[in-house]
Amino acid sequence: MTGFYCKTCRRTSSSAKHRIDRCPACGGPTIDLDRSRALAARNDAFRRQLAMGWSSTCPAGEVIVTPDVAALGHTMESLILRSIGLRTTFPRDEPDTEHAVGVGRIGDKAFDWTISVESKPNSHRVDDRFTRRTLSVRLLSHP
Repeated sequence: MTGFYCKTCRRTSSSAKHRIDRCPACGGPTIDLDRSRALAARNDAFRRQLAMGWSSTCPAGEVIVTPDVAALGHTMESLILRSIGLRTTFPRDEPDTEHAVGVGRIGDKAFDWTISVESKPNSHRVDDRFTRRTLSVRLLSHP
Protein backbone atom coordinates (compact mmCIF):
# COMPACT_ATOMS: atom_id res chain seq x y z
CA MET A 1 0.00 0.00 0.00
CA THR A 2 1.39 3.39 -1.01
CA GLY A 3 0.45 6.67 0.65
CA PHE A 4 -0.20 9.89 -1.23
CA TYR A 5 -0.49 13.52 -0.13
CA CYS A 6 -2.46 16.21 -1.97
CA LYS A 7 -0.53 19.48 -2.30
CA THR A 8 -3.79 21.40 -2.79
CA CYS A 9 -6.23 20.23 -0.09
CA ARG A 10 -3.54 18.58 2.11
CA ARG A 11 -5.44 15.30 2.43
CA THR A 12 -3.74 11.93 2.47
CA SER A 13 -4.95 8.81 0.72
CA SER A 14 -3.57 5.41 -0.16
CA SER A 15 -3.76 2.90 -2.93
CA ALA A 16 -2.78 -0.74 -3.11
CA LYS A 17 -3.30 -1.06 -6.84
CA HIS A 18 -2.07 2.00 -8.67
CA ARG A 19 -0.35 5.34 -8.46
CA ILE A 20 -2.59 8.29 -7.65
CA ASP A 21 -1.54 11.31 -9.72
CA ARG A 22 -4.58 13.43 -8.84
CA CYS A 23 -6.38 13.78 -5.52
CA PRO A 24 -9.74 11.96 -5.52
CA ALA A 25 -11.23 14.76 -3.39
CA CYS A 26 -10.13 17.92 -5.23
CA GLY A 27 -8.20 16.83 -8.32
CA GLY A 28 -5.00 18.50 -7.11
CA PRO A 29 -1.51 17.06 -7.71
CA THR A 30 -0.30 14.38 -5.32
CA ILE A 31 3.04 13.30 -3.93
CA ASP A 32 4.08 9.71 -3.30
CA LEU A 33 4.85 9.73 0.44
CA ASP A 34 6.88 6.50 0.34
CA ARG A 35 9.18 7.99 -2.31
CA SER A 36 9.48 11.26 -0.34
CA ARG A 37 10.42 9.36 2.82
CA ALA A 38 13.03 7.34 0.93
CA LEU A 39 14.52 10.52 -0.56
CA ALA A 40 14.56 12.18 2.87
CA ALA A 41 16.44 9.20 4.35
CA ARG A 42 19.05 9.28 1.56
CA ASN A 43 19.41 13.09 1.82
CA ASP A 44 19.90 12.70 5.59
CA ALA A 45 22.63 10.11 4.99
CA PHE A 46 24.32 12.40 2.47
CA ARG A 47 24.21 15.37 4.87
CA ARG A 48 25.51 13.27 7.79
CA GLN A 49 28.62 12.57 5.74
CA LEU A 50 29.51 16.24 6.23
CA ALA A 51 29.56 15.83 10.00
CA MET A 52 30.78 12.24 10.34
CA GLY A 53 33.09 11.75 7.38
CA TRP A 54 32.61 10.09 4.03
CA SER A 55 31.65 6.43 3.81
CA SER A 56 31.31 4.01 0.91
CA THR A 57 27.79 3.14 2.10
CA CYS A 58 26.52 6.72 1.79
CA PRO A 59 25.09 8.37 -1.31
CA ALA A 60 27.51 9.85 -3.83
CA GLY A 61 27.61 13.57 -4.28
CA GLU A 62 29.45 16.81 -4.11
CA VAL A 63 29.40 20.07 -2.15
CA ILE A 64 29.41 23.47 -3.79
CA VAL A 65 29.93 26.61 -1.72
CA THR A 66 29.61 30.10 -3.10
CA PRO A 67 32.69 32.35 -3.14
CA ASP A 68 31.36 34.32 -0.15
CA VAL A 69 31.22 31.12 1.95
CA ALA A 70 34.72 30.11 0.83
CA ALA A 71 35.99 33.60 1.69
CA LEU A 72 35.05 32.98 5.35
CA GLY A 73 37.96 30.56 5.59
CA HIS A 74 38.31 26.83 6.05
CA THR A 75 37.32 26.80 9.74
CA MET A 76 34.03 28.67 9.26
CA GLU A 77 33.22 26.71 6.11
CA SER A 78 33.78 23.47 8.05
CA LEU A 79 31.53 24.67 10.87
CA ILE A 80 28.77 25.53 8.40
CA LEU A 81 29.01 22.14 6.68
CA ARG A 82 29.06 20.34 10.02
CA SER A 83 25.94 22.19 11.18
CA ILE A 84 24.16 21.17 7.96
CA GLY A 85 25.25 17.57 8.50
CA LEU A 86 23.99 17.50 12.08
CA ARG A 87 20.57 18.98 11.29
CA THR A 88 17.77 16.70 12.45
CA THR A 89 14.67 18.91 12.49
CA PHE A 90 12.54 19.86 9.51
CA PRO A 91 9.05 21.34 9.16
CA ARG A 92 6.38 18.81 10.11
CA ASP A 93 3.50 20.62 8.44
CA GLU A 94 4.60 19.36 5.01
CA PRO A 95 4.52 15.57 4.84
CA ASP A 96 6.32 15.63 1.50
CA THR A 97 9.53 17.11 2.90
CA GLU A 98 12.59 15.44 1.42
CA HIS A 99 15.02 17.16 3.83
CA ALA A 100 16.56 18.91 0.84
CA VAL A 101 16.53 22.56 1.95
CA GLY A 102 17.35 24.49 5.08
CA VAL A 103 18.71 27.62 6.66
CA GLY A 104 21.14 28.11 9.52
CA ARG A 105 23.23 30.59 11.43
CA ILE A 106 26.65 30.47 13.01
CA GLY A 107 27.43 33.63 14.93
CA ASP A 108 26.45 36.53 12.70
CA LYS A 109 26.63 34.46 9.49
CA ALA A 110 23.30 33.25 8.11
CA PHE A 111 23.27 30.74 5.29
CA ASP A 112 20.93 28.52 3.34
CA TRP A 113 21.47 25.22 1.61
CA THR A 114 19.81 23.02 -0.98
CA ILE A 115 20.34 19.43 -2.05
CA SER A 116 19.55 18.72 -5.66
CA VAL A 117 19.22 15.13 -6.82
CA GLU A 118 20.13 14.28 -10.38
CA SER A 119 18.85 10.97 -11.72
CA LYS A 120 20.45 9.16 -14.60
CA PRO A 121 18.40 9.44 -17.81
CA ASN A 122 15.25 7.29 -17.90
CA SER A 123 15.56 6.42 -14.22
CA HIS A 124 12.92 7.34 -11.65
CA ARG A 125 14.50 5.30 -8.89
CA VAL A 126 15.51 6.52 -5.45
CA ASP A 127 18.36 3.97 -5.52
CA ASP A 128 21.74 5.71 -5.17
CA ARG A 129 23.23 3.73 -8.04
CA PHE A 130 21.05 5.89 -10.29
CA THR A 131 21.38 9.30 -8.61
CA ARG A 132 23.94 11.92 -7.62
CA ARG A 133 23.40 14.61 -4.98
CA THR A 134 24.76 18.15 -4.95
CA LEU A 135 24.67 20.27 -1.80
CA SER A 136 24.84 24.00 -2.52
CA VAL A 137 25.56 26.46 0.29
CA ARG A 138 25.38 30.26 0.16
CA LEU A 139 25.46 33.14 2.62
CA LEU A 140 22.30 35.15 3.11
CA SER A 141 22.51 38.92 2.79
CA HIS A 142 22.09 41.08 5.84
CA PRO A 143 19.13 43.47 5.56
